[in-house]
Amino acid sequence: MSPEPSSLPAAAEPRVSPVPLARDEELHTRHLPGRTLAVRSV
Repeated sequence: MSPEPSSLPAAAEPRVSPVPLARDEELHTRHLPGRTLAVRSV
């Protein structure tokens, strides 16, 4: 259950499930705010 591989495909298809994506971003921000910035940049 790695957040990295899950975030990659999710970001690639945000229209598929934008709701879960937002939740993942919040979780990542709480865990690693630095990594969230990178994910948002992608």
